[in-house]
Amino acid sequence: MKHLAYILALIVTTTICYGQKPSQAIVKSVINQDSAFTISKEKFDSVIDGAIYLLETKKLKAISDTQHITIMRCFNTLSLLHKKFTGGRYDKLRAFSDGYAKDIINVYREWGPNRGFGYYFVKLRMELYGCPSPYATFNVTN
Repeated sequence: MKHLAYILALIVTTTICYGQKPSQAIVKSVINQDSAFTISKEKFDSVIDGAIYLLETKKLKAISDTQHITIMRCFNTLSLLHKKFTGGRYDKLRAFSDGYAKDIINVYREWGPNRGFGYYFVKLRMELYGCPSPYATFNVTN
């Protein structure tokens, strides 16, 4: 089974990105899309607080790629588990949601749609919203 998963991870799919001519295709590798990042609720809360701090204190272009990936995982997790994570820090991060989604496409201009009308950012190899694959979320344990 592990060999099959490895082979599937090497499959290359093609996505045409918005804002580009249809003849310009962007190729993305499918990387273990069935694997979510498992973290404790305590660690998740800490990551949420860090994301809020970054979004409150920095311009999007000043945030590193790795930090954007983490922020996107937070947004994806909160959107999928909106009933589980409510109030306080979760709602505070959600308040950045619309502005982030609108402005991040100006930072990472090479993007295409993912499942469910979300975004796939080529440089980051990360999804935001829509129906994100498990790799683009956190699996939060108690």
